[in-house]
Amino acid sequence: MWFLLWQLFCVRVVLFLWDVGRKLTNPTVPRRDYVIKNLAKSCTLALLTPVAVDTAAAVLSAEHWHAHRFRFFGAVYAAHDIAGLLRMWHKLPNSTRAHHLSVVLMSTLSAVAIDYEDPSSLWRGVGMLGCVSCWTFPVNTYVALRLVGNYDTLRKLCLCVYAPTVLLSFLWQLRHVLTAGLWCWSAPVYVALVGSVIYDDLVLLRFLRRKSTPSAPGPDCQTFHRLWDGMPAPADAFEADDAPAETADAEHRRPFEFAAVYAGDEQ
Repeated sequence: MWFLLWQLFCVRVVLFLWDVGRKLTNPTVPRRDYVIKNLAKSCTLALLTPVAVDTAAAVLSAEHWHAHRFRFFGAVYAAHDIAGLLRMWHKLPNSTRAHHLSVVLMSTLSAVAIDYEDPSSLWRGVGMLGCVSCWTFPVNTYVALRLVGNYDTLRKLCLCVYAPTVLLSFLWQLRHVLTAGLWCWSAPVYVALVGSVIYDDLVLLRFLRRKSTPSAPGPDCQTFHRLWDGMPAPADAFEADDAPAETADAEHRRPFEFAAVYAGDEQ
């Protein structure tokens, strides 16, 4: 019962943050709900990261599983997925829907069914999946801010963080399944749920590898003015040496017209 109340509270807080974000942000910001959703999730994951790193380190170094941490903070993590399903179901691509549904189901199982003290438990691996996912909060920041400015430096930083994190998560889950799940009747279900999350990570990783255009030296204060006040940012550097001024100006205005370029984008 405590888990249900805590989960409902977390979801309500997330929805409140989204509502506040809509009031504060400029209505002309492209795909405003998407920007707010990812910025809010980024802040939450950033706050969870110190605990997630300590919890994962305890598992990796001493096989010590903090059951209460996995359950308590798992509900916080899943709150954004639940809120996304409630408010943006019709906008979500299939891979993202599967990701959100898997996270919600695994969070529920973590709270009511998974025994983290059982060394033979396959399903306690979902706790490690959540811990590792927290470290990638810069990615949520980038996928939101790319719509209001050019953040190629941040994109490269996200790629450097995200790629090894996804690889670590995949290798650990593979080892965990081979050691704890070979004779478990529910192993196919576990693999399907974890696989849907990792697949969505790979889709996003592929997107991060694509170089954005036009190039800019990096984030600046004017971009945040555009996000909150609607103030246009000064023209970014345009790399084509022989491009006319009007073409450069047209390219600069493209952040308001960014298309959905990876499967995790809501339309």
